[in-house]
Amino acid sequence: MATVSRVLNGEDCVREATARKVTDAIERLNYVPNVAARNLRWNESRMIMVIANNFTNPYYARVLAGVGEGAEKAGYNVMMCATDGKTETGKKYMHMLENGLADGAILLNATENDVWIKDYAGRHPLVQGVECVEEYVTSKVLLDHRYVGYEGVRYLAGQGHRRIAYISADNNFPSTRGRYAGYCEAMHELGIEPDDSLYAVAEWNCSFESGYRCAERLLKNENMPTAILCVSDTLAISVLLAAEEMGLRVPEDLSVIGCDDIEYSTMKHPFLTTFHIPKFKLGVTCAELLIARIQDKNHEKTIQLDTPLIVRESTGKQIK
Repeated sequence: MATVSRVLNGEDCVREATARKVTDAIERLNYVPNVAARNLRWNESRMIMVIANNFTNPYYARVLAGVGEGAEKAGYNVMMCATDGKTETGKKYMHMLENGLADGAILLNATENDVWIKDYAGRHPLVQGVECVEEYVTSKVLLDHRYVGYEGVRYLAGQGHRRIAYISADNNFPSTRGRYAGYCEAMHELGIEPDDSLYAVAEWNCSFESGYRCAERLLKNENMPTAILCVSDTLAISVLLAAEEMGLRVPEDLSVIGCDDIEYSTMKHPFLTTFHIPKFKLGVTCAELLIARIQDKNHEKTIQLDTPLIVRESTGKQIK
């Protein structure tokens, strides 16, 4: 049994002739290793979880692809776990860690309201990705959310815009709060006082329909904005549709900026100006940090990724 085990695990201490006999027997018997038994013996599941409120946003497709690649390289499988924002569902997934049904978890939607995470952070392998709360003791993959809101306004101001609206979302995600804080900071620097007519809030999940309603309200304003900065691409694309249906030209009458750089942003003209989030790299990095923590309980690391502005067709100089 020891010899067979060495061959199956690729160890090079077995003579070539003996290894050939083992592999011939495996083929002849159609032998498949019992993964469950192996995992039980090694006290691991080789399973990692990716936990988010939901995975309906197209943003997650590339993130999950990256997690999958990073996990596969290390011999791990991936389980998608949607909480729908419910604390009890999140705790249920954490119980899987305690019961050995998973080895670690990547958290994509952590907020300061999720205080239950404190009970598991530090005791179990966890990584926060994008939505990161500093006080939770985990490895983290960060983005500079304040930069997105700040640089978006500064770019539009450089194009001559002053009535710059903002569409946010009704949630407590660090990304939502950080991007709006950056917007406010830049507007303050420009000497522009906060104006309720330039601010709209979409549903918590940034649904297309709620973004469209926000765009309608902003664009039907008697003194409508000349530019709109959105917390996500889905909302920005809904603005493009609303503008088109109202007979507005983009970017001649209205400039629009999103954030995420999802595939849909270049599927229809005008192509969307947006902040690029390296979603695949983010997923790979989360997986690598988590697996490193699984293998070394003292491993904790924070990595920040860049979010450059990709200028396309939906922004231009104010011509009015």
